[in-house]
Amino acid sequence: MLLQVTIFGFVAGLANFAGAGLVLWREAWVRRWSLMAISLAAGAMATTAITHLFPEAVHVAPTSAPLWALGGFAAFYLLYNLVSFHACSGGPTHLHPIGTLALAGILVHSFFDGVAVGAGFTASDATGRVVTGAVFSHQLPEGAYTLAILLHTGMSRKRAVTWTLIDSLVTPIGAITAGFVSQELHSAALPALLGISSGTFLYVAASNLVPETQRQSSRRTAVAFLAGIALVLGLGALASWFGLGHDHGAHPPDAPHHHPDPGVAPEDRHGAAPGPARAGREPG
Repeated sequence: MLLQVTIFGFVAGLANFAGAGLVLWREAWVRRWSLMAISLAAGAMATTAITHLFPEAVHVAPTSAPLWALGGFAAFYLLYNLVSFHACSGGPTHLHPIGTLALAGILVHSFFDGVAVGAGFTASDATGRVVTGAVFSHQLPEGAYTLAILLHTGMSRKRAVTWTLIDSLVTPIGAITAGFVSQELHSAALPALLGISSGTFLYVAASNLVPETQRQSSRRTAVAFLAGIALVLGLGALASWFGLGHDHGAHPPDAPHHHPDPGVAPEDRHGAAPGPARAGREPG
């Protein structure tokens, strides 16, 4: 599983660097389509949180999953209040102040995007692929804004590109970390990873991306938002169609486990009435 998590983690992180490359290559084009990209990412991330990450977390740990999700939501609320950084529909030229703390916040954000990828694959292949798609759609415009903001602060182009590359690599590091922790401490770590990821995804979509799309709402942004929802639902449907859906056969850690008594015959464990093994006359 770790190999798969690593590959998809790097795919998700690649979107960040690709977004930065678009700023260097075609900034005017990025400005023109940035709002559409944000709208698509908002729909994809909200749908991933609600239909994949949170249900998986609740299945694994019905009692603690909502608390982990709330914790992830609250943590990102505090993070975004500290860093003053968010996706902006004004494009790469409409910028917000950034400092060392803000740069650290951006790296933390990217790390938890990777954690979501790793947690998704721990739950199921289908969830992992859907989460990767949502992270990719979100990281593409985020990478553009990150580079643009760094350049705006007066940072040299070489140094800004270097930090953007580091930011891109933090995502697969988060994915590998989550995958490793899940393998070593599966029952204890998986509810936390899935719950926190669902909370952070929901916060980014609802409090960061959606408000930006509503500043200049139009039919195109509405269509892009619905397209993001349809994309995630479609990926989930395709995964189920090809047999990559969720495997919910195992007992969740919060549920009681019933261990069979080795001294009881298999028929008796399933409620069959005890009796002679073979039908026939009793000896007289």
